Amino acid sequence: QDGAEPSANSVSASNLLRLSHFTGRQEWLHKSQQLLAAFSDRLTRIPIALPEMVRALMAQHYTLRQIVICGQKDASDTASLQAAVNSCFLPFKLRDTEWWVCLNIKARRILSLLHP
Repeated sequence: QDGAEPSANSVSASNLLRLSHFTGRQEWLHKSQQLLAAFSDRLTRIPIALPEMVRALMAQHYTLRQIVICGQKDASDTASLQAAVNSCFLPFKLRDTEWWVCLNIKARRILSLLHP
């Protein structure tokens, strides 16, 4: 049950889903799905008891999307693109993503095409 702090199971479900999406490792997606399935009865009966796990379930259902902004960090066009993304309600977005680009296989491929 999630309290003031989310339960370890809820955080694990969310982290495994995000990591699988960022790295392309399907075994982590499968583990996240198994964890959510193990709690399916409780999620169905009393979802208010597990809000972080409901969030992970929603992320799995609605699929995470990637927005990659390439450009000079201080350039005005980069700032405009970041402002456009930040103006939208995207509940699973990451803000400072420099570390993420290093981990993300798809982003690395895009950057390698732009900066050979």
